Amino acid sequence: MKVIKRCVYCGKLFECSSGSGKYCSEVCRIRWHDRGSANREITRLAHEALEAGMSYGKYVAMLRVQKMKKKREG
Repeated sequence: MKVIKRCVYCGKLFECSSGSGKYCSEVCRIRWHDRGSANREITRLAHEALEAGMSYGKYVAMLRVQKMKKKREG
């Protein structure tokens, strides 16, 4: 039995042969899962900032300055 579902990534309607399908295509499935990896990186940086007693923005700026200094030195 075919079921019509809405893709959780792009919102497009698609036919699914099983009730468990979430994505209209392989591209949307990959993009959805890649999206999560960026969120994990932001969460990791936010925790590091908290441990350093800094806001997320200040911590990221500090990391960027350190990276630029290393690039100039070496």
